[in-house]
Amino acid sequence: MKEALIGMLLLPMTLLAQQTAARIHGNGLDPGGTGTIFMGSIAGGVLKSIDGGTTWSAVNNGLTTPIAWALAIDASGPQTVYAGGTGGGLFKTDDGGTTWRNLPSGGGLSIATDPKRPGVVYAGAFNNLANGVIRKSTDGGATWTTVFPTTGTTVAVYKITIDPAEPDTLYLPTIGNGAWKSTDGGQNWSSMSSLSAAAIWTIVIDPADSKVLYAGTNEDGVWTSTDAGTTWRHVGSPGPFPVYSLSVAASAPQTIYAGTNGGGVWTSSDGGATWQPSGLSSGMVFSLVIDAAGLIYAGTNGAGAQVSYDRGTTWAVLNTGLEESNKSGYGVWIDPNGGQNVFVSFEAPIGLVVSRNAGASWSSADGFTGMASLGVAFDPTDSRRVYAGAMVGSMLFKSVDGGATWSRRRFGTPAVYVIAVAVDPLSPNIVYAGTGDNEGLFKSTDYGDTWASVETGLSGAITFLTIDPTKSGRLFASTGMAFFLSEDGGQTWTNVLPMPAWTVTIDPVSPLKTYATTRTQGVFRSSDGGHTWQSINSGLTNLSMGQNAPVIIDPTNHQTLYVGSNGGGVFKSLDGGDHWFPFNLGLSDLSVSGLAMDPVNSSVLYASGPSGVFKTVCAIDVTSQFKITPGGLRFNNGTQQFMQIVPGQGKLSHEPSHAFLPSRR
Repeated sequence: MKEALIGMLLLPMTLLAQQTAARIHGNGLDPGGTGTIFMGSIAGGVLKSIDGGTTWSAVNNGLTTPIAWALAIDASGPQTVYAGGTGGGLFKTDDGGTTWRNLPSGGGLSIATDPKRPGVVYAGAFNNLANGVIRKSTDGGATWTTVFPTTGTTVAVYKITIDPAEPDTLYLPTIGNGAWKSTDGGQNWSSMSSLSAAAIWTIVIDPADSKVLYAGTNEDGVWTSTDAGTTWRHVGSPGPFPVYSLSVAASAPQTIYAGTNGGGVWTSSDGGATWQPSGLSSGMVFSLVIDAAGLIYAGTNGAGAQVSYDRGTTWAVLNTGLEESNKSGYGVWIDPNGGQNVFVSFEAPIGLVVSRNAGASWSSADGFTGMASLGVAFDPTDSRRVYAGAMVGSMLFKSVDGGATWSRRRFGTPAVYVIAVAVDPLSPNIVYAGTGDNEGLFKSTDYGDTWASVETGLSGAITFLTIDPTKSGRLFASTGMAFFLSEDGGQTWTNVLPMPAWTVTIDPVSPLKTYATTRTQGVFRSSDGGHTWQSINSGLTNLSMGQNAPVIIDPTNHQTLYVGSNGGGVFKSLDGGDHWFPFNLGLSDLSVSGLAMDPVNSSVLYASGPSGVFKTVCAIDVTSQFKITPGGLRFNNGTQQFMQIVPGQGKLSHEPSHAFLPSRR
């Protein structure tokens, strides 16, 4: 899989700190002709080219995260660059990327610098598509003041746009709360209410006339204003696709390029009224940058960093060296009626990918246009019916043909997103959706076609849902605070395990036996249906469990369990969880976020994480390799680690006893 490119910076650069697609999150080129480009990426950090993109080098010294969501260059020149990282962190370099230091901004998902005043920078962050803030610094990031919101407005801002002619004029597109404008450097804000789209990704300014604005939206195409945002009108749509990024050509009046989710780059030569696909006609494009010579750069999801020398007619891949470095999977989901169809959900901006041949090859799920995929669920009675949660107003996607095509279902507020999905195995017409940002639980009784809110009283994001396979209406919900149990289809809930929660697994043969994985306290087991719990962490060398890596029960032997951890890899138990041992041969990255078992062949496991998707290649009875002593679990070879990490690229030269191999995209 190609690296997702989030953005590029054109140096020297004023406004082009954009988010891009292909997992390049920020990008920039030097229009003065020096050929310097900075790119921010997911998993690759910040990269720099000094020869116009021919060769690249990582410039990450001092960055504490491999994810660079946004980039911006200071007005003082290209030696001073700001980079926004995961978790809202903000970093700064004063030596062109040689070294970086962390700034106390509290935000870095969107960044913009004043093009005329050195040291003036704006940085934004949000949590769960809400609770967002914009902070401003006038001293190069040493101190910060919150400038937005000034009231209790709940926002998620992906981009901050500054008018290059009047740098005190700022524009903020938001997800779910319209668009806002300030004319005094962020001290006061007014809503641009005539821009009525529910979710707005970007606002750009025509370089020939700063009163002319264009806005890209999630579902309502492109809008324009000719009076600096006082009034807006819808002008057209680049196909049916969400518009994540826009760029206006300075040398060609009314020529606009749109980066879309699913349709690649589209072009318009009449101010957005009509659109045509460019030579890059598919995939997700989070950012677009046009340099002074008219070259167009696109950060894409799956197609790498792209450049066009002929106004979008043809495109070439920039050899960034990131093609294989970002394959981070959120969760793994397998068709319950056969092990060939495997889905992997990815966070932004990849979405959902699918394999039809048990992981031998992968492709994006056609028609799934959510910015990110989270939970996925199959109808156990008809696995052609699949549900997938998505972020940012995309709500829930449904497929009735095994994921070949998808259609969207809506409920809640425009900014709601679905994290967890579960289908009642006894009444598959009943589907539950757990959401983020305190929107709570939703329920459908008609196979996910219509939805109603369930007033549960649960607070925070619902990150996982598990339904009892033997009793309809009995389900567990996991939140950031605790595990909750409902016996009445979600109407009322009881806190049964008060600690930050990840997943719940119910033994289908002995449903009173239940397992729970926590965020920092390891694994718990209940023998009374989840009312009381005991810790079962013997042998676990890491108690930070994977977000979507639940306890997996081997259907051929319910005492055999597997679980994934964030740092310790996969662990296995042969005695129902009383003792665990590492199970990581060939698993080159021990951060496991997703774990699933082939429903047909229990010896086949899939594990996803920052280094991609791994699959076991063979199974073995390992009982001869360890023994349980009064002092706990000991390995017969005298070491504390049974499995070794073996770097595998497709095939191992010596067949291991049991190995994970990378499932390549």
